[in-house]
Amino acid sequence: LSSHEGAGLHALEGSLATLTGCRIMDNGGMGVSLVDGACGTLEDCEISANGQPGLLLHRGGTAHLARCRVTGGTSLGIACHRDSSLILDDCVLRGNALGGLLLGPGAGSFELRGENDLEDAVLRAN
Repeated sequence: LSSHEGAGLHALEGSLATLTGCRIMDNGGMGVSLVDGACGTLEDCEISANGQPGLLLHRGGTAHLARCRVTGGTSLGIACHRDSSLILDDCVLRGNALGGLLLGPGAGSFELRGENDLEDAVLRAN
């Protein structure tokens, strides 16, 4: 999922996305966008060098990332907002220009499992 003008993957309204061993990179927009109740499971994926957050969770979007690398983005690695949930399990978030992780206003649940390498994580107004 690479080199799109917009998002590499944009899931809406209750969609379920499962990605294993994927490279999501060099997109002009988000790498992966899960909004309006969309759910995603990403395992052994590389999300890198996207123009907007590597992963955006918004308005009830949920994601479970296992053994993923979110690196080298020109924005945030992961942005989680408004009733969204995130589980990180043995993941690396490094080298993103605006930080590795932002849990913004109204973000829902956040859980770390295993050993995670998070660079510049910001927890704000939860």
